[in-house]
Amino acid sequence: MARPVSEKSNPLYQRMAGETFCCVCSKEVEYPAQLLATGCNHYFHHVCFSTATGNSKVCPICKTALSKSTLSLAEELSAAQSSGIQTRSKSKSRTVAQDLLVAGSSNSIQTGIPEPVQQSCNDNPALVAGPAPVVQPMFSLQQSIAEAVAAALTQQTHVLSKAIEDGFHRMSFNSVAQGGNDQVHSAPRQSSPARQQQHQSFEQLFGISNRDGVDRRNPVPEMVAPQAEFREMHNLRPDRISQTIYNWKVRFSGHSSMTVEDFLYRVEALTNQTLGGDFEMLARYASNLFEGSASEWFWRYHRSVTRVRWIDLSIALRAQFSDGRTDLEIRTAISHRKQKPNETFDNFYEAIVNLADRLEQPMSEQSLLEVLRANLLIEVQHELLYVPINNVVQLRQFVRKRERFLLSTTRSIPATRRFGPRPQINEVSVQAELATGSDREEDESFAVEAVIISCWNCRKPGHHYQDCKAERTVFCYGCGDADTYRPSCRKCISSASKNGWSRAPLTGARKLISKATNTE
Repeated sequence: MARPVSEKSNPLYQRMAGETFCCVCSKEVEYPAQLLATGCNHYFHHVCFSTATGNSKVCPICKTALSKSTLSLAEELSAAQSSGIQTRSKSKSRTVAQDLLVAGSSNSIQTGIPEPVQQSCNDNPALVAGPAPVVQPMFSLQQSIAEAVAAALTQQTHVLSKAIEDGFHRMSFNSVAQGGNDQVHSAPRQSSPARQQQHQSFEQLFGISNRDGVDRRNPVPEMVAPQAEFREMHNLRPDRISQTIYNWKVRFSGHSSMTVEDFLYRVEALTNQTLGGDFEMLARYASNLFEGSASEWFWRYHRSVTRVRWIDLSIALRAQFSDGRTDLEIRTAISHRKQKPNETFDNFYEAIVNLADRLEQPMSEQSLLEVLRANLLIEVQHELLYVPINNVVQLRQFVRKRERFLLSTTRSIPATRRFGPRPQINEVSVQAELATGSDREEDESFAVEAVIISCWNCRKPGHHYQDCKAERTVFCYGCGDADTYRPSCRKCISSASKNGWSRAPLTGARKLISKATNTE
């Protein structure tokens, strides 16, 4: 019957305080539940001991006969350490490995087991059995399987997240190629909130902890490989590449405000940003960059060369559309460009800058400021006469503030008062001349003439024939003669002939028709 095992006095406990190696597989025994010790001071894994001994009851190292009644059980030590209770009875639930205990002399346990020397059993290779597979206990296997599954899920999650991120990137690149002037930059970019949410949802879905130590909420900015994007451009269909260049919305017509130098600069900058500096591809689709007379010129140039190269095309463009004026002529044009009465400062500034861009020697900011102040409206120059202005930004702010003020005051004035004040009498002169006798007589004659109004229909004064309510009679509508129609009135015909036109008198049926229409 086995003796009670004490934690501190048991040699197994003392042995596990250091490093213990299996005498069969020469590997370290990591857990007390795996340890099996014999009375001859040899230590094994349970599985290694069962594999080495088989059905024999001898030590595989020193060939000492073993007795299971005198074995020291690591399981008893483990149970004693976990429960803290010492027991003298054998457990009824011992495993088969616990029954295969090492036998020594019956007095070996009573006298105590001396503390073994910590050395590997490889010192006597003749006594070491062949290597045997190391089988870990059940809880260790479950832990290893769980770790392997978690690592596999983490790897698969990262692969899936990368694939989804690449898909979103390709979708955004295709949207840029189809209908926007957005440009694909190769600068460092941050993951979007949608991608952060994807990482978070995958982690929550599989229950995987953040093993790699990467902060998913604030991901490290990743560098986009520009060459990969440019390879995608090469893989696109020709119509997609043509649409991408067309969506730059950079057109040169030859007569627009954009100079040829400005046009070439914009196209080359967009090519470096979007096409990776592939000017050979740009030359193949250069027809999308021209319109109007410049397009006609391009196709004439295309017909004259065997292959369109961007360098040669740039030289030909400069030779054809460059401004032939010298810097002196351009500066003279700048000095003559004045601000128009209803022109805003921004439009005036753009006109001056467009002229200055044509100079081979750029104009300094101070020179530009002096030109702008000298060419402003007279009233604005008067207001700026004693205002210290050091740069163009201050000048723009001042003039814009003035324009906003004038606009607000114009809106607040009623429409009836925008054309000047209403005329009114401020003073009446007392020395008024008295009316003369002739003026008084003229007024009386006018008054009499205004009263003498007779009706041509009833021959009564006081109203016109249009307002007469009496029975309608025949009279001339031109002079009022009774029993006379207007077309046959001699008086009206004679007066009409004096004025240069005449009309023959009506006779017969025409006279009857006129008479019928002249009576109501």
